[in-house]
Amino acid sequence: MTANKIFFIQTIFGILHLGCVGVAAVYCYRTANNLCEKSKILAFLVMIGFVLAVIKHYILGAYFHLPYPYNTFLFTPDDRFNDFFNMLRACKDNNPYLTSYWLKSVYFPAANTVFYVFGLIRNEWLSLGTYIFVFVAVYFSYLKKNIFTLNSLDSTRDLIIFACLTYPVLFCLDRANLDMYLFLFILGFVVLFQKERFVLSALFLSMAIAMKLYPGVFIFLFMKEKKYREIFITIAATLCISVISLMSYQGGFVENLQGMQSVLQGFNEMYAGASGLQHNVSYYGVLKLITSGYYYVVQGIHDAATVSILANGALKIPYIFLVLLLFAFVVFYVLKYERTLWKNVYLLSASMILLPHVSFDYKLIHILIPIILFLQDDSWTPFAREYLVLFGIMLMPNNYLYIKGDISIAVIVNPIIMTTIAILVIIDRIKYKKKHPEKDMCESCIGA
Repeated sequence: MTANKIFFIQTIFGILHLGCVGVAAVYCYRTANNLCEKSKILAFLVMIGFVLAVIKHYILGAYFHLPYPYNTFLFTPDDRFNDFFNMLRACKDNNPYLTSYWLKSVYFPAANTVFYVFGLIRNEWLSLGTYIFVFVAVYFSYLKKNIFTLNSLDSTRDLIIFACLTYPVLFCLDRANLDMYLFLFILGFVVLFQKERFVLSALFLSMAIAMKLYPGVFIFLFMKEKKYREIFITIAATLCISVISLMSYQGGFVENLQGMQSVLQGFNEMYAGASGLQHNVSYYGVLKLITSGYYYVVQGIHDAATVSILANGALKIPYIFLVLLLFAFVVFYVLKYERTLWKNVYLLSASMILLPHVSFDYKLIHILIPIILFLQDDSWTPFAREYLVLFGIMLMPNNYLYIKGDISIAVIVNPIIMTTIAILVIIDRIKYKKKHPEKDMCESCIGA
């Protein structure tokens, strides 16, 4: 089948897919009129998005015999679960940064310890099964206890849909990526923070940061509440966990610290460079796609490696300044103005997803935390229906059209949706302040 025919077929199905999603979104927007419908409508949107994506990719794969990426909305089936298996093998000898295995660990020390513990189960498939079962059991139990509490068929159905069929969860499970466990630790931190059990929440956050750096953005929630002791506990516990893990590895602390710096630098250079655009959700991906398109179409440079080098060269320094400016604005707004917990958690979560050079789609699982808080929120704000619909679309596969290889339009769609939600959050606060000028905008965000 020629490239033009493939493009035509997938474009037609992509337009049909997008049109059906649009109809479902409009229907939900018009019918979402009260609080009790929020979880039901969100589950409906997730189900529609999942079913449409499955039908489209099944037809493209089974009837038109198109290979990856047209036959799945996830990553290539040949590499399924390898985010787990590769790290399991790299960490099995407790030598993650200096291992002889072809791939060294690209995680922070505590993450390697997690993989080492699961590696004690010598059968890899049994280890994978345990790894996934623990995540699903904890996540499912939390949703059942806090969101889908009714013992009814409808509630059970919605629970299963929300727990198992959202795109971020499916992508994480397909990759068996560590962000599943990072999600659980951040969720634990937020729940304990909400209950004002700040010391314990700091320990959960420190474990998350010791696994990957970016959850450190949530320290600003402690800062907003003037919980400076908890900030110190978080930093101290993170350092202790990291140092103890590094000291336990073969070769000792110094050698493993150098090894960690080397592999992390190599990872950033590789995925901010020629790789990293597929299934990417960061602003850098959007800008790089646009810049690469300019060199390809306008300049007529068709060599992929050359285009990537030119795009990175043009973006690297300006993007750092852009990230610093945007993050400073988000932090300032969170600390000074926003009072609603789910909105603060959303803005910080969106920052840690959108601002790095590379954020693969498994990081979208962290958007589920502010969504969960939103479902628990008793208020019905002027933009409640907009939030509901946009969250629903965020939880769907949005790969309506493939631009080049396995780089889909979701690289642009997902950041636009996340940015739109953030803008609505800010407008929501401005409108509230105009309507209630006597209210203190610096009031605590806990429980708000």
